[in-house]
Parts: sequence; C-alpha cells; structure tokens
Amino acid sequence: MSFNLNFRNSEERKVHLESLIDIPSINPGRYDSRTRYNRLDFLIHDKFGPGFVDEVMNSDEIVVFFAHGHEKLIHNQPKNLAC
Repeated sequence: MSFNLNFRNSEERKVHLESLIDIPSINPGRYDSRTRYNRLDFLIHDKFGPGFVDEVMNSDEIVVFFAHGHEKLIHNQPKNLAC
C-alpha cells in the first residue's frame, strides 16, 4: 500500500509524528543503517528518538523528521560498512 502524504511545513510534520507516537499498535523499529527505508517509515533512533522518513534521497541516504527537525542518515549499507 502506498500513501501520498505531502506536508506543507514542519508543523504538519510534527503533528504527523505525534500521531504516530500516540498509536500504541504502531511499533517502530530501531534505526539500523543496514536496513533499506522507504518514505514515511516510522523508526526510533538511539540519539534522536522517534521519527519518520520524510524523503529518500537516493539508495544510501534518507532524511528523517524528528521532533527537533530533520536529520540526514545513511541506510541500505552492507554489514561491513554499517556503523
């Protein structure tokens, strides 16, 4: 299933993130740089906390929205290169 959510600003992103956090049946996985992520995937980062993938930049980079704002992270890395 594909969702086409377009956020106009950070406030809309923050509302979306809060709604994900408030749904007890949604269990985000821990961020792992070896995992390939898709837009809107919900995850938990050890440093930044809960967030969702706002943009897939390319096969190796994603932009994740956290409560404090955006962070660029790597993904889809072979085991020997993963941090």
